[in-house]
Amino acid sequence: LEGLKAEQAAKQEQADQKQADLRQAIETAVRGKVKASKAYGDYTLEFAALDEGKCNLRLVYAKGPMDRGEAELLSKAAVLAALEAYQAKGIQPARAGLDVRARVFTAAKGVTGEDLVNIYGVASYNHNNDQIEWKRED
Repeated sequence: LEGLKAEQAAKQEQADQKQADLRQAIETAVRGKVKASKAYGDYTLEFAALDEGKCNLRLVYAKGPMDRGEAELLSKAAVLAALEAYQAKGIQPARAGLDVRARVFTAAKGVTGEDLVNIYGVASYNHNNDQIEWKRED
């Protein structure tokens, strides 16, 4: 029983390390492709979901609002960077059926001073046609 527990713990540690490595690779790739902006400031990169088959990113810029076209370009660049990181790890996005998405937000204040975000849309990878698509969100 102790041997089985040790084996399970070692497998879990290996899986955790693999996910940490993937997260670092994606973060490095996104930061290399999507830069801070004079108009919108730097951004915080958040992982809403991450594993070998799914990556949902949030890029939250310090200032806004942002032009929707700019948000689309930044979101698509983040998705492309994540796909490139998966490929560098030997994972072929279309074959693996990856679900990769990115949303760009900008900081905002509500009428009562509450911290809010502006929502623009989502870029997502369609593994059926190997394309990055954009959908407006309000």
